[in-house]
Amino acid sequence: MGDSAIVASIEETTTKFQSGSSGDFTVINGDKTSRVRIMGRVVAKFVNFERTYGNITLDDETGCIKCKFFVSNLYEIKKIQIGDLIEVFGRVNLFNDEIQIITESLGILKNINYELLRKLKIAFPEDKAKTKLIETLSQKKETSLNELIEILGENVTKPLGELLNNGDVYESAPKHYSLV
Repeated sequence: MGDSAIVASIEETTTKFQSGSSGDFTVINGDKTSRVRIMGRVVAKFVNFERTYGNITLDDETGCIKCKFFVSNLYEIKKIQIGDLIEVFGRVNLFNDEIQIITESLGILKNINYELLRKLKIAFPEDKAKTKLIETLSQKKETSLNELIEILGENVTKPLGELLNNGDVYESAPKHYSLV
């Protein structure tokens, strides 16, 4: 079990969670991990009266999970608003029969294309060409086919075709592509 975090949905994090003498962990794509990276919208937040702990509740359309904060990183909650899209890196944990994430770090994401990118990373963990294509397209409003071939090589046509067929990408001008 490595110390690096695995990108996961909330459903993946919670459905294969295990707690035992060796600690808390989850199994994602066959890999055992105690750390995950999840992304979702903030639907609730709480800080106790003494300001010694708090939590936010994230929803990623597959489920909801509480992300706990303690004195050392409680200041992070002030930056977060209900509705924000955030990514949390932390340890899976069981407390009072509830699976939660002990937050180690987080980022507030302003580009909504990160949601699509994350969904693709989770749905196609081995499809690096498609993930790289989405990352490239998310950096600009419009990208030409020549630019995509320059960056990604000739193998861009198959993943581009799949994304076009799925409606995730559209041809904004002849041989120019944009994310929906």
